[in-house]
Amino acid sequence: MGNLEGKRILVTGGGSGIGKETALLAAAEGAAVIAGDINEAVLEEVVATAKRRNLDVTGTKLDVTEPTSVDAFVGSFEEPPDGLVCSAGTTLMRGTMKLTLEDWNRILSINLTGTFLCTQATARRMSPAGRGSIVTISSSLAFTGQEGGLHYTASKGGVVSMTKTLALELGRHGIRANCVAPGPIDTPLLRGTIPEDVLAKVIAQHPLGRLGLPEELAESICFLLSDRSSWITGQNLHVNGGYLMS
Repeated sequence: MGNLEGKRILVTGGGSGIGKETALLAAAEGAAVIAGDINEAVLEEVVATAKRRNLDVTGTKLDVTEPTSVDAFVGSFEEPPDGLVCSAGTTLMRGTMKLTLEDWNRILSINLTGTFLCTQATARRMSPAGRGSIVTISSSLAFTGQEGGLHYTASKGGVVSMTKTLALELGRHGIRANCVAPGPIDTPLLRGTIPEDVLAKVIAQHPLGRLGLPEELAESICFLLSDRSSWITGQNLHVNGGYLMS
């Protein structure tokens, strides 16, 4: 039996990167997984991969900025979900002086408001069952800052603070809430955002001398979803190859 045997897990941003690998690993550990993503094409690939591995992963279109879409996603399981992973997110490199209100609102609406909508809707379903684990995704950059990332770091810093409050409020309902803060992870989003020369400098700052892999983040996330972490809540777990030590 796997560490998530019999559990029902929701994963936002489940079509690629960290979300994709988390959905596949959770299913490999015995969970029934519903992966939500706004990109249906990548969802089809994840579901096809799961099918080849004989894993229980269902894909559904999800826009985390739309409450009706979120409510439908959270209600996908007939029974209350046991876990939620808020992996949907985006970024945009733009200096503060050139940042527009549209840029700001777009990043905040997906990274922060989207996390709020998904955690609130899921908590409402989990609370009557008296159990559940919520895992949000922040970033090491929320703690260090980032040139050209005022809006991104603000959104990810907000996720950290939000998760602590979720832990305080939801603990009485048997629901745990924790945050994972990755360092640079080798995902399509990262490769499409940061130029190779800049990326090389980032890698050089890491004691382990490489980017993290989505599969490595998935391991930490699935630990927090499982009963192995039953006495852990309100924490921020840094998974960054030594880039930031605290």
